[in-house]
Amino acid sequence: MPGIIYTVEPDSIAEELGWEPGDELVSINGHELSDLIDYRFYTADEHLIVLVRRGDQSAEFEIEKDYETDLGVTFKDALFDGVRTCGAKCVFCFVEQLPTGLRKSLYLKDDDYRLSFLHGNYVTLANVTDDDLRRIVIQRLSPLYISVHTTDHALRQRMLGREAPNILDQIDTLATGNIRLQTQIVLCCGINDGDYLDRTVEDLAKGDILSPLQQAFQDRHALQCGFCTPGVLMTMTEFLEENPAPSETEVRDALSGNICRCTGYQNIVDAVLLTADTMRKTQDTA
Repeated sequence: MPGIIYTVEPDSIAEELGWEPGDELVSINGHELSDLIDYRFYTADEHLIVLVRRGDQSAEFEIEKDYETDLGVTFKDALFDGVRTCGAKCVFCFVEQLPTGLRKSLYLKDDDYRLSFLHGNYVTLANVTDDDLRRIVIQRLSPLYISVHTTDHALRQRMLGREAPNILDQIDTLATGNIRLQTQIVLCCGINDGDYLDRTVEDLAKGDILSPLQQAFQDRHALQCGFCTPGVLMTMTEFLEENPAPSETEVRDALSGNICRCTGYQNIVDAVLLTADTMRKTQDTA
């Protein structure tokens, strides 16, 4: 489904070409558009052939531009083909437990990996196809937020109340494609706890191998009660990817959104700096 133009920015390429609100962007370089992500991905090029439709008339526009220059249009909805819903009947479904009489949007049971990328929504991946997985990897839709609940396939399908692909196979495909995944488990007493929970945690971990940052946390005793550790590890992992050679001041600034109740910040900072140094030495010897 094409993207319907909502606004045209003044002095933009779109205005120069005579595009108007209500026009439909059908394709870019032969790729049909299904959402804002497609639009941003395919317009990040220097040579574009854009198919635009107005009523019953269609026209192709050949555009030369700097790759970072936007065409100058906005869309009313980020998902041109609509929101994917889950089709599940989860045993713990929060939406099903809502009282009646609330605003309509609260009853929407979305399960759309695109909203996971755009807004951080948790998704089950139950309605994701192999083509979707390929697109996620090609377009680098990272991070994604995944509701795992359990890695036991039969139990997971019972909890979701629907058939679903094997979550470990999907995670492996995405992780191999360097897609960062943040996972959650909604723990239900007597259902996915106990041995099922132990197995899930073990399956999601990479065996006994620690990441460089995890190893540094252990070496520098950067955890005490452990309450803040998962959030700090996730924050610092992404921080080091963006800034592989940080100063102590930069590390402390990046940590400012994480609260350590045990006031163990110095050891955390030391661990992050050690990780940066280790990764830098590894790259130098590669």
